[in-house]
Amino acid sequence: ETAVLHMHGHSHLESRTMRYDGSRATLRGLFSALEQRIEIHDHVTGRREDVPIPLSGSGHGGGDFGIMRSFVHAVNGDETALTNARESLESHLMAFAAEESRLQHTVVDMSDFRQRAERSTALL
Repeated sequence: ETAVLHMHGHSHLESRTMRYDGSRATLRGLFSALEQRIEIHDHVTGRREDVPIPLSGSGHGGGDFGIMRSFVHAVNGDETALTNARESLESHLMAFAAEESRLQHTVVDMSDFRQRAERSTALL
């Protein structure tokens, strides 16, 4: 499997977009401070459906509150965490590797990046 993550800065409109292409349709998620919506492009009929999502006034489109709510519930034993520690660590390593890639204008190999991260934490 291949995944591609594009990160950028210096845009007139900062936002997050997601795109999933399938054999029958394309699903796009568009999330900015001004608008949030999902577009469904049906390859068979050619129709496009827009699904508006109410804007949230909190950080990361409401995600910050969701993360903290889940954390508190997990600590209290009310529910299990959304991700385990390994998954959370991996997602953060990917973000740090993406930033290194951006700054150094190079492709970052995740295996090498993980090993470097492990070596650097051994010094703590």
